[in-house]
Amino acid sequence: MQGVPQVSVPVYFAMGRYDWMAPASVNEAYWSALTAPRKEWVWFEKSAHFPHWEESGEFHALLLRVLRESANGA
Repeated sequence: MQGVPQVSVPVYFAMGRYDWMAPASVNEAYWSALTAPRKEWVWFEKSAHFPHWEESGEFHALLLRVLRESANGA
C-alpha cells in the first residue's frame, strides 16, 4: 500500500453508496490496511460523490457526532 499506513487520530470514511468517482473497492483496500486508534465507515445511501451536498442533513449530523465524540475523548 502506498500513502499513509498509520495515523494517530480517529478516521471516518463518509462514502456515497453510488460514488463511481471514488469506488468503494479502492477505499476498502486502503481502509483495511490503515492503522488508526478508531476507524469508522459511514455509508450515505442516497448519495454519490458529494454526500455533504446530496444528504446535507445526515452529513451535518455525522459532523456533530464526530465533534461530540472528539470532545469526549471517544
